[in-house]
Amino acid sequence: MGKSLRLMALLSLAIGANGCILVADFDPTGGPVSLTGQWSVDIGDGQLAPDAVSCTAAGITELELRVYDDDFLNYYSDSRLRFPCEAGFFASGPMLMHGQYRTRWLAYDANGFEVARSELMPLDASLTTTAIVAPATFIVTQPVPLARGNLDLTLEWDNDPTTLFSPGTCGSAKVDVLQYIVRDEFGAIISEGQAPCTESLIFEDLNFGSYSVEILGAIDGSWLWSSTCSPLPLSSVEGAYICGIERNDI
Repeated sequence: MGKSLRLMALLSLAIGANGCILVADFDPTGGPVSLTGQWSVDIGDGQLAPDAVSCTAAGITELELRVYDDDFLNYYSDSRLRFPCEAGFFASGPMLMHGQYRTRWLAYDANGFEVARSELMPLDASLTTTAIVAPATFIVTQPVPLARGNLDLTLEWDNDPTTLFSPGTCGSAKVDVLQYIVRDEFGAIISEGQAPCTESLIFEDLNFGSYSVEILGAIDGSWLWSSTCSPLPLSSVEGAYICGIERNDI
């Protein structure tokens, strides 16, 4: 499978991998019983509502529920019982006839290959109009990739030390070189270095989180500019901010 996961518990009902009825001689539909159920993906810190990240980590794209007859020999499946992993729950309209059934939950990857299945479980739909299926939990035992993005800073350099702040460019402020230190929300240094003066800095491929960036600027070897830009939350592919770098020699 290429993924390390196991299926705990299960849901109860069925869908076909191609949307068609798979066993023609067993058809429990046409009755008044509606079905409802939910599933979760555990990425290591408890059961979570599925989303694109956790489903991708589990290698699951689509879910299928199969309804078996009481002899476990035949099952039924159709497109009403096919769900994207990230949906997390389903609720059908009236579809199942009253009776006792067995069900099995299956999971498929993006190529349509089965990657996990449940054991057969009982479903009692004999005296109800809504049958609640047992919840399914997919436990992912490999790390989930963290969401990442770029931090894009526009720098405005203080070009007049006699005023509170007068934003300008490297040229107008006469800054020769800058030094930067990027820290995460816990204070750990993520990146540091020096570069020729610029009005733009981009820090790529950072984990989603909150950051601070300390900027120093020098002219003729004297570090006259300094500011710490924070907080800088990164929660999308691109986080853009404007940082004013003050001159502090007056």
